[in-house]
Amino acid sequence: GIRQKLIAEDASLQLMNKGLEDIKTKLDEGMKSISDQLGNDMNLDKLQQIFLLVSTLPKQMEASLFKVQNELQNSLTKEIQITTCLSACKESLCLHDLVTLQAIVGSLKTLKQNSPVAAAIPPK
Repeated sequence: GIRQKLIAEDASLQLMNKGLEDIKTKLDEGMKSISDQLGNDMNLDKLQQIFLLVSTLPKQMEASLFKVQNELQNSLTKEIQITTCLSACKESLCLHDLVTLQAIVGSLKTLKQNSPVAAAIPPK
């Protein structure tokens, strides 16, 4: 009697333990699957974010290139303007200096001819 009941109880407990182990295994597998899926979803989300960032790179590079081209063009335009201005100023100064020198030479000739010292010294 009691021995058979103990054996039956022991068998029931073993079946229950086996059932609990199976349930635990299934839960672990399910949790791992959910975790993997979440990881995949997170990885997929990260991949989508990376793709979005990478897909904007050509436009960003184009905008940067356009900006650099504009800066270079503006810089070259300013240099050309400065060079042109300096050339014009240089020519203007040279012309002005030449006119001034001619006026000075003319004044010196006039002074020399009208000077009493120049009249006393015979020409060579």
